[in-house]
Amino acid sequence: MLHKAECLMAENFLKDVSHLSVEDKLHRFVRRMQLKAFHCEIINDPKALEREQQSFADLPKVRDVDEKVIKENFVKVKQDVRDIYDDILQELENDPARAHLIVRKK
Repeated sequence: MLHKAECLMAENFLKDVSHLSVEDKLHRFVRRMQLKAFHCEIINDPKALEREQQSFADLPKVRDVDEKVIKENFVKVKQDVRDIYDDILQELENDPARAHLIVRKK
C-alpha cells in the first residue's frame, strides 16, 4: 500500500514524463519505487564482484534432505494449518457474538 507522500511523489513523477507512453511511465515509476526502498544506487563493477566472489567460502552442510523429508514436512505443515483452521472455526461456532462471522457455502 502506498503512503500519501509516495502517491504525491508518484503523481509529480508522472507529470514530469507526460510525453511517455503509459507503459513507460509505469515502468519508470515502479523501478524508481523499488530502488527508493534501498536508498542506494547499483554500481556494476564485474572485476570487484569477481574478487569478492573468490573470497566466498562454501556453507557447511547442516543435514541431508531428500524427497521423503520434504514430503513429510509438507504433510505436517498442511495438517498444522488444518488444525489451526478447525480450532478457530470451532471457537467461532461456540461464540454467539462471533458466530455470524462464519460464511457458509450454499
